[in-house]
Amino acid sequence: MEPLWARLDELQMPVRVIAGERDAKFVALARRMAQLVSNGRLVVVSGGHGLPLENPRSLAQTLLIS
Repeated sequence: MEPLWARLDELQMPVRVIAGERDAKFVALARRMAQLVSNGRLVVVSGGHGLPLENPRSLAQTLLIS
């Protein structure tokens, strides 16, 4: 599959990019992604790569915030 990083600026809807604070690789990727989306927002929550298992409450609260 071709990388789509160059097309992220085409997204018109708000985009919330979520990563776990202990997963430096994915925090960096999430930061890059949020910067490329015109209406992107990075949210870093407590946890690592497996947020649904490690911190389901924070993940759910982050998803529910409007």
